[in-house]
Amino acid sequence: DPIIFTLFTIAFVVFLWGLVQFVMNLSNEEARSTGGKHMLWGIIGMAIMLSVNGIIGIIDATIRQIGGK
Repeated sequence: DPIIFTLFTIAFVVFLWGLVQFVMNLSNEEARSTGGKHMLWGIIGMAIMLSVNGIIGIIDATIRQIGGK
């Protein structure tokens, strides 16, 4: 769980950095595009981490149910 939390935090920071780049460079098309890409990859990273956490939860619940614990 700590690894997933750390990776989620990194993805969130990437998203925030992209948001800052986007807002600070509204007049510069290239910098705004770079900020948009950072935001997109941050959202993708967070979605992946949430999915992984959910899959691990499902596997854990299934193993506990099969094992009778």
